[in-house]
Amino acid sequence: PPEHKKAPPAGSRHGGAGVVFDCLYICIMKKLSVIFYLLLSIVLLQSCKVSSRYIEILDDAESYMDERPDSALAVLRAMDPDMLPGRKAKAKYALLHSIALDKNYIDLTTDSIIAPAVEYYRRRGDVESRFKCHYYQARIHENSGDIDNALLCAAKAEALDTSKVSADMLCMLYGMKGTIYY
Repeated sequence: PPEHKKAPPAGSRHGGAGVVFDCLYICIMKKLSVIFYLLLSIVLLQSCKVSSRYIEILDDAESYMDERPDSALAVLRAMDPDMLPGRKAKAKYALLHSIALDKNYIDLTTDSIIAPAVEYYRRRGDVESRFKCHYYQARIHENSGDIDNALLCAAKAEALDTSKVSADMLCMLYGMKGTIYY
């Protein structure tokens, strides 16, 4: 019968030296993977810091929007909305930007700025934010002379639970409607 040679042990292509090379290769790959995950962690932590900083800036701008809308607008214009983390932050930015423009008497006639907020808050978010979206979208339609859509957006705002909406926002809505009907 033909003589069968014994197969070399798995992973050793070069006899005994192959095992050493294989072990060396595995050690190097483990160290590289540790370094890779360490670098990835650092990058992710930095991006989280940047993301949370942008959220803080949005919250700050919102806090002084009524008293200093020009400052809030300047801060919002200085931001890059593409750097915001996620749809919620982008929606908040879009809403705050639209509010700041309106409060600075910059009349928008297209809904391109507020559109991400309207889309996001259509089914999510607190009632006040949803109300503001409809109100400021109504203002944009009013500015463009599209009274029918302005009243439609105002009706969407009124259809929400207005007991959870500030009295100031309700006054602004009814004031706008009064101006339209007058």
